[in-house]
Amino acid sequence: MKIKASTWVWMVLLSLTLATILLGRQLGHGTVLVAAVLPLTLVKGHLVIDHFMGLRHTALHWRALVHCWLLLVLGAIALNFI
Repeated sequence: MKIKASTWVWMVLLSLTLATILLGRQLGHGTVLVAAVLPLTLVKGHLVIDHFMGLRHTALHWRALVHCWLLLVLGAIALNFI
């Protein structure tokens, strides 16, 4: 049986979510936690944008707009912890 690409992406998203939970329990709170979790969140956002929102096959300017929005939000979160 062949597993669909969306199933693989979903399993990666679940794994990254589990990793963020475990990091949160290990690191507690603060700048170190944010520095560890935000890159994982960026990867998760990229997967959702490209795969589940279906922007992988759209014009570059639409993909760039949504990715820039993601970077803006994550950057604002990061600035709150510096």
